[in-house]
Amino acid sequence: TNSAWNTFTNTNGIFNGLTAGQYRYSVSDANNCLSQIISLRIRRVCQNNGINVLSGLKENYIGLSPNPANSFVKISYRTNSDDAVLISIIDNNGKSLFERRADNNEGEIDLDVSNWASSTYIVILRNKNGEILETSRLLIVK
Repeated sequence: TNSAWNTFTNTNGIFNGLTAGQYRYSVSDANNCLSQIISLRIRRVCQNNGINVLSGLKENYIGLSPNPANSFVKISYRTNSDDAVLISIIDNNGKSLFERRADNNEGEIDLDVSNWASSTYIVILRNKNGEILETSRLLIVK
């Protein structure tokens, strides 16, 4: 994983100085509430009239809205695999609280978390072989 930057504010979505490699970044709102964590792999960076053009940005993605949540959360997911995926949520002790298999590589799940305790949970996206494709933190606040 490359770490061309640590923390910065970027409102235009343009990232300069990236080289080919794997990157993870998180997107937060003005209140510093985590919205999503995104992984992407840059396979090639080329110059086109002095402008970096990125290719190969197919990524795995988990989006959680709202986050923090207190009663319901929408889990959005996308993978670069055409196979079935497993979406699961575990607590801080590793106990599985939710699992759902999905036959498509993109979708949304509306989940009732009104009976869940205030805590941080881990949302995991796995491929059909059980390999972790992406993770994200879900914060429940009552």
